[in-house]
Amino acid sequence: MEDLVFVTKETPESSNILSVGYNKEKEVMRIVFKGGSAYRYYGADEELFVSATSSWSVGKFVHAHVKGKFESVKEV
Repeated sequence: MEDLVFVTKETPESSNILSVGYNKEKEVMRIVFKGGSAYRYYGADEELFVSATSSWSVGKFVHAHVKGKFESVKEV
């Protein structure tokens, strides 16, 4: 898995998501869950990242608009 630099925003109000990051050059969104796992979502645009991080419920937004809609890879 290639090393990418992500602009990251913590989501302390979320019960499930620790942070959401974004790499504009590669259009990759990275989500770190409070349980410790992290996933990369390929093909996500910057507007999706902004919407996710400004949503009143980041977890519900991710479930409705990200999971299952983009190619994803779990980081190891």
